[in-house]
Amino acid sequence: MVGVCVALDEVVQGDNHIRAALTFDATPSEVREVILQSTIYAGMPRCLRAAAILERVLEEQGRIAEFTETQLPLPSGTGPAGYPYSPRFAARALRYRLRFSRDATAEATHTHAQ
Repeated sequence: MVGVCVALDEVVQGDNHIRAALTFDATPSEVREVILQSTIYAGMPRCLRAAAILERVLEEQGRIAEFTETQLPLPSGTGPAGYPYSPRFAARALRYRLRFSRDATAEATHTHAQ
């Protein structure tokens, strides 16, 4: 149901289904993978909103460490098209992405409430 909620851009029910998945023994990485696999069908903006919801739920449950401890280290060297790729740049891009997705989630929640 998490993937369906991502595809339908359902913010409120997406929150509930992410919580249910985590309650019934899905790992944070498995839920994240469902969200990532939905990107091809639902588009990046919807998946960023779902990723922000997952992050918020994990923070509320005190399980954010499970999520961050299982991430692979950032690569060094060059990125796509030969651009320099550094962990510092990647961290800045991640902060921007998370801020953007949080703003979009807040806006979508406000729109649903009206």
